[in-house]
Amino acid sequence: MPVSADDTLTKFFAIFAGGGSPDQKTADLVALFCADTGNPTAAPAVGITHHGPNFVGVAQVTLLWRQFFTAFQDFMFSPAKLTLPGYPDDVPAPRLYSKHDFPRADAPIPIIGVQCFLSGDHVGPWFQGDHASLPLSGIRPARAAHNGPLHTQLPAAAVFAFDPRSGLITHLWVYLDRYKMMHDLAPGVAALLAGFHKALEEHKAAVSA
Repeated sequence: MPVSADDTLTKFFAIFAGGGSPDQKTADLVALFCADTGNPTAAPAVGITHHGPNFVGVAQVTLLWRQFFTAFQDFMFSPAKLTLPGYPDDVPAPRLYSKHDFPRADAPIPIIGVQCFLSGDHVGPWFQGDHASLPLSGIRPARAAHNGPLHTQLPAAAVFAFDPRSGLITHLWVYLDRYKMMHDLAPGVAALLAGFHKALEEHKAAVSA
């Protein structure tokens, strides 16, 4: 039975906040995406950081969500809460809706954007080989002996496109600062880069003096 895009989005975020094993959460998330059609432009797809989809088709979208839950313990994908003047409590970030005639009046596609946070404790390696993505693929989880696991929380903009007939998700684009993750999960590397930058600036000043 068709559902609204808003209902699907509410169910999407509820999966992360609720109980269940990583495998169950992965299956529940994939069930909110449209089915494979054989046409890449109409297949479920997720893109991270840049405009093109990195993961296309049910199998790859399943792989992505399973990887999130494997690499990050207690992984959360949640709408941001905003502190606003005059309100005693934080309020949920608003959902931003496309116009009813976007991209064309004769074939509109519902799109909803939401300010979000992605968070979790880094307990497993990210993709190696296919779908490897720096800097995360190059960061090893910190062991307990080195104050691990380390936690990350990344602000992100999530943009969802929906099948207008079924209300299921067709495409999801997630824009985030993955190098902020490097500061959270590899603080030694961040300090090294900061030291290198400082030395470079001092060298430039000395040369130009």
